[in-house]
Amino acid sequence: PHFRVKPKSVQADLGSSVTLQCDVDGNPPPDITWIHEDTERVVGSNPNLTLRVDHNVAGRYYCKAAVMGFAEIGAEAVIYL
Repeated sequence: PHFRVKPKSVQADLGSSVTLQCDVDGNPPPDITWIHEDTERVVGSNPNLTLRVDHNVAGRYYCKAAVMGFAEIGAEAVIYL
């Protein structure tokens, strides 16, 4: 798998919505996992992660993409308040 678009860090106001993108190409299509690094929680499994911003949402997010039989790739983005 390889990135078409890597996640980019964003700055957002409380109450607004943000979308982080993790656009990955692969054959077969890769499995996408979004992890909120501050809490170690899995928060999504789609290429686009849309969140409503509050104090719990701010922080680092890690997108990983896996295709069976290939090395996993990943990238990080931060949501700043």
